[in-house]
Amino acid sequence: MQSIALLQDSWRLLRSRKLFWITLAINLLVVVLYGSIGFTENGVSILFGLTSFEAPRFRLGLPLARELYLTIFANFIVTLWLGWIATALAIISTTSIFPDFLSEGAIDMVLAKPISRTRVFLVKYAGSLLFVLMQVTTFCVGAFLCVGWRMGEWNWGLFVAIPLIVLFFSYLYCVNVLLGVLTRSTIAALIGTAIFWLVLWATNSAETIVRQIAYRQDEEAIAAVARRDDLDKRLKELEAAGKTRETSNEFERVRGSLKTARQTADEEAEDASLGMRWLTGIEWATLILPKHAETIGLVDRWVGKDPERSFSELLLGNGPPPRMPEERREQFAMDRRVSERVEASVKSTSSLWIIGSSLAFEVVVLGAAVWLFRRKDF
Repeated sequence: MQSIALLQDSWRLLRSRKLFWITLAINLLVVVLYGSIGFTENGVSILFGLTSFEAPRFRLGLPLARELYLTIFANFIVTLWLGWIATALAIISTTSIFPDFLSEGAIDMVLAKPISRTRVFLVKYAGSLLFVLMQVTTFCVGAFLCVGWRMGEWNWGLFVAIPLIVLFFSYLYCVNVLLGVLTRSTIAALIGTAIFWLVLWATNSAETIVRQIAYRQDEEAIAAVARRDDLDKRLKELEAAGKTRETSNEFERVRGSLKTARQTADEEAEDASLGMRWLTGIEWATLILPKHAETIGLVDRWVGKDPERSFSELLLGNGPPPRMPEERREQFAMDRRVSERVEASVKSTSSLWIIGSSLAFEVVVLGAAVWLFRRKDF
């Protein structure tokens, strides 16, 4: 009963804050805008038919229409709204909960009752997560109804966003709580959490960039080796035919090109090896950090989209555009291979590892916060 009373107190506190209702109102607005996107026999309509444009590939009933609608949910609304803006509002709204709770008088009344400090801390922490839980649940119910209305399917996979967004928020909030208990300052906890979030974003962006560079260097090394091998094979064919530098201009040209190709292949191999070492290093450096971007990315995996092909592949196909100049086709093919390798690398990361390693970080941080909470004199 004491735990329920603490949860009810946290819920009343959250409901009394204007940001709770502002965020809820924006949630409903985003749902309405999402539901305003529709598909017709000619293409796509926006704002409940006020604006429309012809797009034969997105006609109602075609696979691309469904993929587009789910992509908007998983890659734009969840990532941008729930993963960034709504999370920031939730952090701002809940940051003061622990510092205010630790102020004189507020905590004394709770600790005067026969209840352990650890239990008090964990119940207050769980109560703070109600802000995000209620907001995300409201949004997902609205999105579920929109997909059912527009696509004619009841996609229960949309609700995976609820636990994933709550987890995403908790990675940041555990640091916020630790700083709040340590400093008893709302401002210090808020600034510290913002810095930590910036560090997560910076390290994730750095890893993504290094991965793209490393894979591109590797693809260039593979192409250089293939060119070297082709020239070596051609030179052997010329030698077998009795050609020499004195009797064949092609022999001399191939021999000179092969010398350059061997040097290029060695240089590209060295660059590729260096790129892979950098990638391994940054992966080890981010090992202990929570996988915030990867957690959000799980929504895209589990929401029920085509697991075999990305939206860009469904839209553009596997090959280059028909009118692309010949000299750019090889570069296009390399860009596509690099993109596929990056995407495959991200998807190959186990969801159990993403969530498990992140929760391990959260447990350690919360353990430190509980230890401080138990030892402090209030």
